[in-house]
Amino acid sequence: MEPRVWVKSITFSDNSTAEFAQDDIVVIVGPNNSGKSAMMRAVRDKCAVLSTPNPVVNGIDFGREGSTEDLIEWLRQTTTSIPQQNNALVFQSLGNSVYQMNATAYWGNLGRPLSELAPFFCRLLSAEERLQAANPPPNIAITHQAPTHPIHYFLKNDELEEQISRQFKKSFGLDIIVHRNAGSEVPIYVGEKPQCKPGQDRVSFEYIQELEKLSPIHTQGDGMRSFLGILLFTMVGHESILLIDEPEAFLHPPQARHLGSVLVSEVRGSQQLFLATHSGDVLRGVLDTESPRVRVLRIRRSGTVNIARELKNSEIISV
Repeated sequence: MEPRVWVKSITFSDNSTAEFAQDDIVVIVGPNNSGKSAMMRAVRDKCAVLSTPNPVVNGIDFGREGSTEDLIEWLRQTTTSIPQQNNALVFQSLGNSVYQMNATAYWGNLGRPLSELAPFFCRLLSAEERLQAANPPPNIAITHQAPTHPIHYFLKNDELEEQISRQFKKSFGLDIIVHRNAGSEVPIYVGEKPQCKPGQDRVSFEYIQELEKLSPIHTQGDGMRSFLGILLFTMVGHESILLIDEPEAFLHPPQARHLGSVLVSEVRGSQQLFLATHSGDVLRGVLDTESPRVRVLRIRRSGTVNIARELKNSEIISV
């Protein structure tokens, strides 16, 4: 069994409680300063330390499934294992690390916070993190070094590059191509993908010359970079809870609407997704999918109290 963590319920500052299923896609809407971003931070912070104070959320109940043996096997499959002295083992992935003995202790005690194990199960994707995801990371030896950046997963999985490129092209009309022979870095280029001529492959000198005539994506606008960053973390990450604050940032309305649809179609069935948005375009894109997993929660603020309620379909058009 794949181990999972999910939000079972959230109790807001007005003492109202919203309950959630393991695979819900929850769109959080509401005016500025209503508490959307604070709610997202509460999920991330309380997943690690349940007692972390938050002005919007009084409490969160997390669900957890899978045995300790399931956890260790999952970590072995989804991270890089780094042997340490005294036969200790450290699991590393995307800048996070946890000792095997600590992971076992955190997971085995249901009353204990997940601490440094929490980032393996819950990620809050900020605007800055999305933009930085388009920057070329240092190259790694993929057979024995832990990925520290989502682009590193392209080096292991050709299908992932094709999948993300298809969605990117639907919004921007351009391909994304990984430069696998750029030296000390792994940049992504954007444009019309060069075609390999007879006798060439993607590491052939002539092919690389054509690829480098295109533009690196980290030199492009924030819209392209943010869109790619969201796709990377959505399709690469193994977290069972993914939170994205203002996914529409830097995007034009058609791109925001497409992104809303993509997030619903590409999120894993075993993943719980929370989106906090001001954008009617993102909301429409999400609703276009007609997915039964989608729920819309509206937060508003009255004085120092934050009030949340779920919207029915008939109410959403007025949001």
